[in-house]
Amino acid sequence: MITLYIALTLYVSLAAVAGAALWGYLQLSREIALLRRRVHPAATASAAAAGASASSSAPAGKPSRASSPLDARAQILRLDRQGESAHTIAAAMGMPQAEVELTLKLDRIKSTGA
Repeated sequence: MITLYIALTLYVSLAAVAGAALWGYLQLSREIALLRRRVHPAATASAAAAGASASSSAPAGKPSRASSPLDARAQILRLDRQGESAHTIAAAMGMPQAEVELTLKLDRIKSTGA
């Protein structure tokens, strides 16, 4: 009788530990799923925005976004030297055409020394 009691106690304890582990696993799984739902729409939206800025009007093989204003200026000037129009550069860079035109005008003023 005592051995049966010890065996039952052991199995009940084991079942309790397994149940607690399962409960913890399910809680963590729910939390991970919740976090993925929060992160996934943001990642999807940013990927869609990146795909939209690199549309068919953008020059092939050109980067769509600059990481700093100096990088943007360098990309604008490079695309201008390659013969791209201000409209095409603006579409490729994802910025207003007026900003591209202003950058080009300022560079021309700077290069003429006026």
